[in-house]
Amino acid sequence: MTTSEPWVHIVVPTTIRDIGMVTEAFSGIVEHSQKCGLPIHFCWVFNPKPGITRCAVEHLMRVSAPSPTHATSVCLRDEIGYIKAANIGWKLLDPKPNDYICLLNDDVEVTGDFLTPMIGALFQGASQVGPSVHPVGRDGFWGKGDEPYAFVEGWCFLALARTIRRAAACVNMAPELLYDESYQGGYCEDVDLSIRIQKIGGTIKQVENIPLRHLRSQTYGSNREPFWTRNRELLIQRWHLNEM
Repeated sequence: MTTSEPWVHIVVPTTIRDIGMVTEAFSGIVEHSQKCGLPIHFCWVFNPKPGITRCAVEHLMRVSAPSPTHATSVCLRDEIGYIKAANIGWKLLDPKPNDYICLLNDDVEVTGDFLTPMIGALFQGASQVGPSVHPVGRDGFWGKGDEPYAFVEGWCFLALARTIRRAAACVNMAPELLYDESYQGGYCEDVDLSIRIQKIGGTIKQVENIPLRHLRSQTYGSNREPFWTRNRELLIQRWHLNEM
């Protein structure tokens, strides 16, 4: 990739829980992301649940590899969980410091240019942005608004690559890790990332009215246990949330 412009690297981990839903999501992401005017690099991490055929994966690979944009696809043998799948995508990208990193779930509906408003918010000084931002509560749930930390929900966020690497370094994580793999499955890792970004002096900002909708609990289903309870307890202990 050779261009003086920053790239937008879009990582989408998918279990292909619903092939129709994922096909629609991929098509919308590919179509509308290119409206931002910057070069796009898609990184699709296929982490299929048991029973998904190779034919289904190959179909999605065709949908997700538009020309003339750049696309990287990796198909994992075993379902390893959202956090590890997202980290694999981040490792494959190896973005430059001023490149943008956008993480998306595979259960989103995209109906317009979702990147330009978020890029504008970063340009104005925010460190991590997304359409859904909440305060971090003292019990690890959403807070009331008087807490010191906020977080961007991980189903859609945008940040600069250098911000992600600095946030990893502040807790001695390897720079090739996006999420801390101490969290298992796919819960609370996004809260941890946003807290780390704020710990290095970064700011979190909500960008409203983005033409993008999240179909909740479709990527990994609605059963949050056993990961949710364990991860929430780890989050509280690590950041002393109950002492705020």
